[in-house]
Amino acid sequence: MVVKLNVGGKIFVTTLSTLTNESSMLSSLVQNANPALLIDGCFFIDRDYTVFHYILNFLRGSQVLPKKCSMEFQLLQEEANYYCLERLHRHLYHLAQPNFKKYDLIMVKGNKFNIVKANEDGYIVSKNNQHFQINCTEEITSAKIEANDNIIIYHNMSWIPAICSLVTKSDFIVKLHNGKELTMNKFDNVVRV
Repeated sequence: MVVKLNVGGKIFVTTLSTLTNESSMLSSLVQNANPALLIDGCFFIDRDYTVFHYILNFLRGSQVLPKKCSMEFQLLQEEANYYCLERLHRHLYHLAQPNFKKYDLIMVKGNKFNIVKANEDGYIVSKNNQHFQINCTEEITSAKIEANDNIIIYHNMSWIPAICSLVTKSDFIVKLHNGKELTMNKFDNVVRV
């Protein structure tokens, strides 16, 4: 189904599936039509149309965005927030200033990872000595190492697997696979998931 939008006086034509593939103000608008918002068969949105094409293209799967030092980028951040496009908002926020830095522990979809490097798309992370790319549009939260987590510690000049048995304010007590227990300082960046 084709949908017409009048954004600040400019007409945009798209499909219902494009507008409803993500939960947002736009999906609510077209799924819960209010006849008072229809002008000449178009849904009227009283916003600046300048960056709306980026919003539609993002909903269509495009990753093309304005340069982050441009006024368009700043306006797009405002519009992503206005239209309640969480995934786009997170992506733009990450590009402007990444939330996490190297060695931070994060949680994504119930899994813990260590940040290896931030890049334009998100983060390169590690888990069990393997590297993965996590897109910044994912729901990413800070995490902490907890008791019974499988971890990797830096000990005797190498990284070795262990299990965290206890976490205190400043230390981890870890159990190596040979049964030996070690105390590791939390602030030395020697413990990874």
